[in-house]
Amino acid sequence: MVLSQKNPFYVVRDIPDRDSLLAIIEKSNNDLVLMNAYRELGFIYYENKRDSAQMYFEKIIVLSKNKDRKLWEADASNSIGFISYTQGNYPRALQFLLQAKSNAEDPSSENNTWDPADTSYVSPHIARLTVLCRTHNHLASLYGYAGDFKDNVTLELFHFRESLRLAILIQDKRMESIVNMNIGRHYSHTDDLDSVLHYGNIALALIEETGYTRYKGSLLSYIGNAYGRQKKYDLARTSYLKAVKASQEIYNLRSLADSYLALSNLSRLLGAIDSSLYYGKMAELNYQITTIPSGIAYAYASLSASYHIKNEIDSAFKYQALALKVRENMSTEEKLKQFQNMRFDERLRVEQLEKYKEALQNRIITYSLLTGITIFMLIAFILFKNNQNRKKANTLLEQQKTKVEETLFELTATQAQLIQSEKMASLGELTAGIAHEIQNPLNFVNNFASINAELIDEMRVEMDKGNNDEVKALANDIFENEQKIMQHGKRAESIVKGMLQHSRKSTGAKEPTDINALADEYMRLAYHARLNAGGGQGLRAKDKSFNSEFKMDLDPILPLINVIPQDIGRLFLNLFNNAFWAVNEKKKLNIEGYEPLIIVSTKVMTLPSGLQGVEIKVVDNGSGIPAHIIDKIFQPFFTTKPTGQGTGLGLSLAYDIVKAHSGSIAVDSSELNGTTFTILIPI
Repeated sequence: MVLSQKNPFYVVRDIPDRDSLLAIIEKSNNDLVLMNAYRELGFIYYENKRDSAQMYFEKIIVLSKNKDRKLWEADASNSIGFISYTQGNYPRALQFLLQAKSNAEDPSSENNTWDPADTSYVSPHIARLTVLCRTHNHLASLYGYAGDFKDNVTLELFHFRESLRLAILIQDKRMESIVNMNIGRHYSHTDDLDSVLHYGNIALALIEETGYTRYKGSLLSYIGNAYGRQKKYDLARTSYLKAVKASQEIYNLRSLADSYLALSNLSRLLGAIDSSLYYGKMAELNYQITTIPSGIAYAYASLSASYHIKNEIDSAFKYQALALKVRENMSTEEKLKQFQNMRFDERLRVEQLEKYKEALQNRIITYSLLTGITIFMLIAFILFKNNQNRKKANTLLEQQKTKVEETLFELTATQAQLIQSEKMASLGELTAGIAHEIQNPLNFVNNFASINAELIDEMRVEMDKGNNDEVKALANDIFENEQKIMQHGKRAESIVKGMLQHSRKSTGAKEPTDINALADEYMRLAYHARLNAGGGQGLRAKDKSFNSEFKMDLDPILPLINVIPQDIGRLFLNLFNNAFWAVNEKKKLNIEGYEPLIIVSTKVMTLPSGLQGVEIKVVDNGSGIPAHIIDKIFQPFFTTKPTGQGTGLGLSLAYDIVKAHSGSIAVDSSELNGTTFTILIPI
């Protein structure tokens, strides 16, 4: 529903003041303008002076019949039906409401609704559904008012369901609040107090959401009644007082009278007879103004009961007689018989409608089953044809499978050879670095051992001379040299252990590892392997003149990280080798002022996942990676190196190692500024 457009039949809206409407009626001769003004006046008196309200709605019916405006007639008939059943005239109410429903159900009533030139009105279709929604609500309420008949309960629930369905369809939350309130009132007749409170709270929430408080007082009275029947008297009284306040704020005399009557009955129950009499008289006064006979009768009965408890018998009999007289006028035998006959016809129509719905549902189920069977047979035929085709293709597939298996075997063998080649190349790089690293401590060991041999000879000479001071000095020198021999021997031992650790197969077990020490060790090994390995050693061709600066910017407070040391070592070796290769390639270009540089840094940081982790960066100022291939560098067997100088598996293995440690690896490169590899590993 387009809320920005006007809907004359919308049950809730801002109503102009009475004097303005009377001035419009006096001056205008336009039927549509007059009907709208009569309707607004009718709603001004709707809850407060129903005889006057009924008069204005009857004027609308006269005008609408003359001009064949069925939807206006339906709306006015609906309102007259509502007023009639609240005054106890159930046959007249049913007559007008059934006429309203008949007109509102007819799609042709959408014709001749209002001036076609006025586009500010809502569509006639929405207007018709609005009238039909309100009519179903009033029909349900009529059957609730009409007495405790079994058939009434069935019809009441049927019309409430239809009204609620239409309110949701036209997105009218204010009407939803009214229907939920009335459904709760229905359950009060069956002593289902939990349902009363359930639907009442739904209605109250909708009232708060929409700000429409016209029936808030009535709703609070129904909720108070439920609390009272649960003997929660404090909650009941609070709800009634809120109902009085809500009714006074919008001048709804009918709900105000209901609230006073409820307070009168509760006060009498609690022994506050004077308060009961006060509230009873206030209820009777407001019912008289609104001309609601049933309410007047209830108010008289309450006053009679209170005077009886107070032992004022004359007053008690007076109000008892008045209540009986009002009820006799409301419930003549002729009216009840007429209503029951009309209700019987309506019940038959509802039963026929329910049977039609059931038959329609059965037809839908039958058609669905037939459709399902047809589809099943079609699928079976298709599967049969496919099976025939599949048999014909089996021989060809078997032949192709054999060829594919042979090809796959060859590819697997080739891949295994390439991976082994990459590992051997990595081992060759490492061996060259180790050879250089281990040479230094061995030289020191040999030199100091030779010096110690000379010192021992000198010490023997001095011992023969009896020169003890010189012997002691020589002994101290020998001891210091032995310490240096032990120091460099341990250095050689650590290098050998590192080589064995790198070359042995990984167990896959993580252990606390000093990432800084690992990075420093493999940087030196990679650099010396690059610097010293030459041709004829079964390694990649190396440039003996190669030289490069490298800096280690390592975080001194980096904690031990749970990793697989052998795998992280291979990761470092691959990245460092690539970096040295890149700066060496750029060095060959003889760029003026260019000096090769590689920087390795580590630091603790918070990862995008929110976990603590370590960031490892390998930065070089080498030749860089072209932008059009940077997305491919982690693919297996992809390499930018010349044929024979790389397997294309180094960065692929590095990527797999990082992912196995739940980390990430990213690359940023420029052909002018070099390459940066960034690795993030959670701690």
